[in-house]
Amino acid sequence: MKGLTTSNVGPFPPHSARPANRYGNAVITKSTPSFRACHLRRERLFMSHQVLIGKRERGGYEIGQAHLNQEREKRVVFLTARVHPGESPASFICQGVIDFLVSQHPIAQVLRDHVIFKIVPMLNPDGVYLGNYRCSLMGFDLNRHWQDPSPWAHPTLHAVKQLIVQMNQDPKVSLEFYIDVHAHSTMMNGFMYGNVFEEEERGQRQAVFPRLLCQNAPDFSLSSTSFNRDVVKAGTGRRFLGGLLDDTSYCYTLEVSFYSYLAAGSTSPVPYTEDGCIL
Repeated sequence: MKGLTTSNVGPFPPHSARPANRYGNAVITKSTPSFRACHLRRERLFMSHQVLIGKRERGGYEIGQAHLNQEREKRVVFLTARVHPGESPASFICQGVIDFLVSQHPIAQVLRDHVIFKIVPMLNPDGVYLGNYRCSLMGFDLNRHWQDPSPWAHPTLHAVKQLIVQMNQDPKVSLEFYIDVHAHSTMMNGFMYGNVFEEEERGQRQAVFPRLLCQNAPDFSLSSTSFNRDVVKAGTGRRFLGGLLDDTSYCYTLEVSFYSYLAAGSTSPVPYTEDGCIL
């Protein structure tokens, strides 16, 4: 039950790791024992590597997987975030999701009763700690290595992939959604990337969730949402898992702007704030 690092972070990744740990501890300590017993569990998922400047070695720190747990249900939504360490808004989104799911909101209570949410808030903790913008400690863009991650070079990715493959092989588990949360440096609003499939009916079903988001989130842009199978993106989580999982699973990349969004019918951008993302 160690090491949940979801991210209450500043705008620059070097200032992210310690507040992330404090937030993770707060999620647990603020919940009641009865709530934790029924709905909330933390467990170690992987151990990352960390070597500081000056060749001073430091032990790896444990990064946990926070998931809202209801054992009698096996329908799973899997969220990951911060594979690119410079994309701090992804952490704000992840924090908002967790805060909502552990709240007393009636919709949150219904979700907890019917769905298991598995959330890995920081896929690239070493990159965040060291202040990298896109790569890991060893210089890899982890979101290009989902096809064959190394337990030595990409330990976080390797562990998450193993868990997803294990769930996919479990007949008692239905992995319904995989969503990888990112932030975009040039586009506005929130939007999604989805996959293209040979089966027309499967492609049509993949388009439903972004449309629902557009109807319910004023900052979500359906016009910026796209579906593709570019070769250069073959090693991303969304592309790899879209090919691995069966046609009952839906895999997306969720992007949110670093800057602002345009509401429907408006010409004045609305800046994103930390509170706006979290709430």
